[in-house]
Amino acid sequence: MRSDYRTLLQLLQRELKQQERLLELLTKERVAVVKLKQDDIVKLAEAKESLLGEAKALEQSRATVILELSGSDQPIKLRELLGSCKELALKRDLERVGGDLRKTTEATRELHQTNAILLKQAMGIVATTTAILRSAPDTGLPS
Repeated sequence: MRSDYRTLLQLLQRELKQQERLLELLTKERVAVVKLKQDDIVKLAEAKESLLGEAKALEQSRATVILELSGSDQPIKLRELLGSCKELALKRDLERVGGDLRKTTEATRELHQTNAILLKQAMGIVATTTAILRSAPDTGLPS
């Protein structure tokens, strides 16, 4: 069965919701990293991996539908495809959801990069603190 623009819109909406959930999860991860809550970081990392797998599957489905709609064997961008959508309201919805998806995906990517930097810094602080504690002369403090 040939894909249609409504199927594409539904996929984009699902993909947007997935990215929004991922963004929310990354926000929680950032808090856990700042507070050095290792158990939370591990749980959130597992949930993040699951969401990323689902997001990848949706992205692949979207690419397949776009290819089918374009009638081409070469990948094209959503913006290029929208010129052939005849329903004006549907075209506007596709443009809006596509734009929201781009913005949310970019925000997700940026927060993920920031979290990676924070996590690296937190690991450095923990390693430095551990090294200091291990090399400290006997101060008579309980260990």
